[in-house]
Formats: sequence, C-alpha cells, structure tokens
Amino acid sequence: MKRLSGVVTPIVCPMNSSQEVDYKSLKNLCEFLIEKGVNGLYPNGSTGEMCYLSLEERKKVLECVVNAAAGRVLVFSMVGACATRDAIELAKHAEKCGADGIAVVTPYYFKLDGKELEEYFVRVASSVSGDFPVYMYGIPQLAVNDITPELAQRVADRCKNVIGIKYSYPNMPR
Repeated sequence: MKRLSGVVTPIVCPMNSSQEVDYKSLKNLCEFLIEKGVNGLYPNGSTGEMCYLSLEERKKVLECVVNAAAGRVLVFSMVGACATRDAIELAKHAEKCGADGIAVVTPYYFKLDGKELEEYFVRVASSVSGDFPVYMYGIPQLAVNDITPELAQRVADRCKNVIGIKYSYPNMPR
C-alpha cells in the first residue's frame, strides 16, 4: 500500500475572475511543484478551497492533478465532507480516477460524538478497496471534531486500509 512520505504539498485551487477553477493554472502549478522535487500532491484540502467547490468541481480538480502528475509523484486527495454520502462519492471517485490514496477530514461545523465519528470514517474507508490507502485527518480548531487516539485505534482496527493520520493542531505533544 502506498504511503505518504517526503514533501507532500497541499495545493491551492487557482480560480479565474469568474470564480471558476482555472484548470490550466492548476496544471501549471502541478508541473512547477513536480519540477521542484515534491514527492506528492494533496488537492482538495482546505488550502485548495474544498469548502467552496461543488462535488463535481472537486472531482475535476482531482482528475486534473492526477493527469498532471502522470505517475511521477503521489496524489492523495482530501475527500472529507459534512455529509457522509458526499465523502463516499469523492472517495470512490478518487480510487476510480487513479489517485494513490485519500485523506478524510472529520465532518465540520456540527459536533459529533466518538461513535458517530467512528462510523463516518469506517463508512468512507470501507467504500473503497481494502488496499486503497486512507489517512484520517484531524484539524479540530477548524472542523470542531477531533480524532482521539482511542478513536483512531477503533477505526484502524476495523479498516486495515486506514494507515495514518494527518493531524493539523498546534500541540506537538498531542
């Protein structure tokens, strides 16, 4: 199973003056980053304006990045969403279009309990092949929900394709 390592860049989503995705600039950005030696590209995260894009736009952004990377670097897409069905749709699309794996941020805005978060992650991870890598993603200061060590363990015990955590919280000991 592929794993993230080295320099993996969360990429911005270039927009034109009409607030539409500028795919030519996105492709150029990918080429620039690859030429500079990054090991992976991470589209559709908060840096990539994921909350402001439709599901179709997020799919097209990923397709553009996968095509631009052309197997030269890893592409892991952030597929998390408020609605589990949307995260599942994006996860399945990521696998189908050739991404190397996905990250799944906790649902944001509404506070969920540990069991609800567990089921969210398990449902998304189970929607793709058992050998398609999944990273859980926690950013509690923005998403409201947190990934505790106990939650991570329960999800990893149930889904062998959950292989790591991206944790963006300014508390290094945590």
